[in-house]
Amino acid sequence: MLRTLVADSDPVSRKSLIDLLSVDAATRITEECENGLEAISVLRDFKPDIFVCEVEIPGIDGFTLLETIPLRNRPATIFISNLDHFGARAFEVSAADYIVKPVRKERFFQALERARNQVESSRSPGPSPAGSRNSIQLAIKSGRSVIFVKPQEVDWADAEGKYVRLHIGKESLFLKISISALQHELDPAQFVRIHRSTIVNVDRIRRIQPWNHRRNYQVILHDGTCLVLSRNSRMRAAGDERFPFLA
Repeated sequence: MLRTLVADSDPVSRKSLIDLLSVDAATRITEECENGLEAISVLRDFKPDIFVCEVEIPGIDGFTLLETIPLRNRPATIFISNLDHFGARAFEVSAADYIVKPVRKERFFQALERARNQVESSRSPGPSPAGSRNSIQLAIKSGRSVIFVKPQEVDWADAEGKYVRLHIGKESLFLKISISALQHELDPAQFVRIHRSTIVNVDRIRRIQPWNHRRNYQVILHDGTCLVLSRNSRMRAAGDERFPFLA
């Protein structure tokens, strides 16, 4: 059960956020405050698991508020703003998500799920070492919002012109980056490039089977997705002990 703090100067917006939290079964207690100075005290004494914070909250802005908390003790934070240009900074401080007002119900619950995942990850034993590529988050602009995605959430990715389409369950998100640049950002122990335009999370692979009169292979994912394994893929290179039969 999660403790949540809502910091928003607009009483109507604050009530709307609290009402949304009240229907979430995982939220135990919700506190509220209307300015940054009040939030400093509540953050210290209440110690929320999730912090829903207006970026432009008066007294002290949301980013400065977060900096008052030691890194190891920071709650999973969802930033709310009237503007969309703070998204990059939210990404830099590892926020769970960033939403531009007005806050839609479906979008808020999506952000709340990301925050819960961040809380669970921080409570898990054996945290990833500093600098691990899986500790990063991918910031994806979607309309007036910025969606944050952990690499581990991605099933596979394929190039689409100047973008890469990330497949996450039934959802597809477009990230403005080249497939090669994305590959460099990802952990090579978890992600493998099976084709010049395709990267796969090895945890999602169910089987690899001969295809096209055994001259090529297909990579079958757990959700049934079929992908082609290129002859030039590093997955087929000698020395990759995960897939020795492909060498």
